[in-house]
Amino acid sequence: MTRPLPRWNSKYTVAALATSTVVLGAAACYAFRTVGAGSLGTGPADVLIVFGTPADMSGGLTPMQRWRVEEGVAEYRRGRARYLLFAGGAAANQYVESQVMARYAVALGVPSSAVLREEHSTTTIENIRDVTPMLKGRGWTRAELISSADHLPRIAVLMANTPFQWRLHAAETPGRNHASQAVSYAEEASATLLLRSFGPAAETIIHAIAVCVHWIVFIPRYVLYRLRSVKLPA
Repeated sequence: MTRPLPRWNSKYTVAALATSTVVLGAAACYAFRTVGAGSLGTGPADVLIVFGTPADMSGGLTPMQRWRVEEGVAEYRRGRARYLLFAGGAAANQYVESQVMARYAVALGVPSSAVLREEHSTTTIENIRDVTPMLKGRGWTRAELISSADHLPRIAVLMANTPFQWRLHAAETPGRNHASQAVSYAEEASATLLLRSFGPAAETIIHAIAVCVHWIVFIPRYVLYRLRSVKLPA
């Protein structure tokens, strides 16, 4: 007679999932909060690198783009560096992030001669990869890296093996709601844990997940955008 297999109690399943979540969350938090801050210190930089983020569906400036640009411009006006470099291509739609952000910086009064653009990268690791020859070509070795606070630890991990001196600088995000901020911190903590565990190769996985999430969010927003733009007959 065959003995029946023991039933797996649902409370053990819940306990196992909860324990795994807590352990992974703690590991991600540790990885996120213990990254290096760079070796540049408080001295002047050669360039301020502002990391891109997607424009809206009509090519307009998003709040996150505005916050990052405004912080970059503020640092430029403080004399932290003589040049602003915006990094980012058309990652989420047809609009090139660095072009949209650079136009805003010029509109805020930064001379166009002080504004540079990297227009092809679509991920954070590509941002860094593609600005590297731009810096080397100008003999620049010191950079201040500007992005939202949740994004900076991932940047720091990827910058660790570059030949540059660098420091991190967070852009304030005063209009960001708490739910969006919490989700972003959770995503970036997980991404930082993956990068510190598996190296830069993990950035490909991180980007693939981000693209999937983007399309899940983007499709209903795009449908609403198109519906609102359709002119009804009189």
